Amino acid sequence: MISIDRKLRLRDLEIFRFYKENKMLAYVIIEDTRGPFTEEDKRLEPLCFLDEEDIHDIVNVFKIYILSDEPLGRDDSIMVRQFFGNLVDNSSITNFIIQEFVQKDLYEHVDDSWDIKTYQRMLEIVVFCNRKVQKNAIKNAEVCHPISFFLTVRGTVYNSHHEMK
Repeated sequence: MISIDRKLRLRDLEIFRFYKENKMLAYVIIEDTRGPFTEEDKRLEPLCFLDEEDIHDIVNVFKIYILSDEPLGRDDSIMVRQFFGNLVDNSSITNFIIQEFVQKDLYEHVDDSWDIKTYQRMLEIVVFCNRKVQKNAIKNAEVCHPISFFLTVRGTVYNSHHEMK
């Protein structure tokens, strides 16, 4: 049995806790960018191989970030990605990118008080990891690393796994 608990809902951002059989698997952040793919997005492995025409047809991109303290198993990862991928509008002009992040000390920084500091810490994990990946300068992959990117373009699912070093 799976369940979700929405902890925050803003106009462009939602944060969820995702449970499987009463065990929390991950936090999930959904961001509605209200814009097309950024230049950084276009450098992601699947997008950099696509035609510019296909990329420019997308006018709104949702970003889904999955945060956990250890890598999710293959089946759990697929289940979480499919569940949240189905929550966002996916049309010929709208698309999404899913990124999974592992931060070993995640639960030391995220608590159940759910104040603004808790949300800020979660967003800092995603922003910090994305900046490190964009610069190809992850020096301590065990502390913070994205393990995979998933996106769909016109109904085709692309997957790029990034192994821990």
